[in-house]
Amino acid sequence: ELKNIIFALASAEGMEKIDDTLHPDEDVDDQLVRLSEQENLIVATTDAELRKTIRAKGKPVVFLRQRRFLLIDGII
Repeated sequence: ELKNIIFALASAEGMEKIDDTLHPDEDVDDQLVRLSEQENLIVATTDAELRKTIRAKGKPVVFLRQRRFLLIDGII
């Protein structure tokens, strides 16, 4: 729907793209965990395992609840 597209564009306004390459023997989840630590970034994910891994490192995570609400787990 148009309102979802407008919301997504407005939400992305304050974000920037990060250029990074995978390290040897690293998958994308490992890369996200590494970048959240090195660059002090907040990761948004629907992957429960990734969320647990990042939270175990003491970093905040944004996730979707009930397919409608964005929640923040941790202190920003």
